[in-house]
Amino acid sequence: MLLEGIAEHADRRPDDRFPGRATLYAAAAKAARAARAAGQPADPPGCDEFASDELMPVLRLSKGGAARQVELALALRYRLHGTLAAMLDGRIDLVRARIIAEATADLTPARAGEVEALVLPRAGKHGPGPDRHPAPGPKPGPGPAMGPRPAAPTPAR
Repeated sequence: MLLEGIAEHADRRPDDRFPGRATLYAAAAKAARAARAAGQPADPPGCDEFASDELMPVLRLSKGGAARQVELALALRYRLHGTLAAMLDGRIDLVRARIIAEATADLTPARAGEVEALVLPRAGKHGPGPDRHPAPGPKPGPGPAMGPRPAAPTPAR
């Protein structure tokens, strides 16, 4: 999946703008990977400021769009495991995954997991989606309670 590839690319590029940052990144990445392996949500380790620049031409997005994709990919990989699984299973779409990720971005990983557990079971049941589009063909007429449609007014001459 594309978002997994984006997260993998961002993971390979630690944020090394400041001295000693690579050591801090290594510790954060180790903790995040251990939590991910245990199925627990964790804050994603930081990534290089140029990760989105490198992905811009590949994804054909603006810098801001590529940065948002990196943020979403890392959030799904490390914080929102259930949302990623639901998206891979087809129960929710990318838009709903992004809404959940943005709504939980400022929360702690544990709290984000709690919110995800509350929201996710109903996330695929609301709004339009692949199973909720009307069937092609003629539109149904008015229901029995509404009666026949009134005749359209004729234009005055």
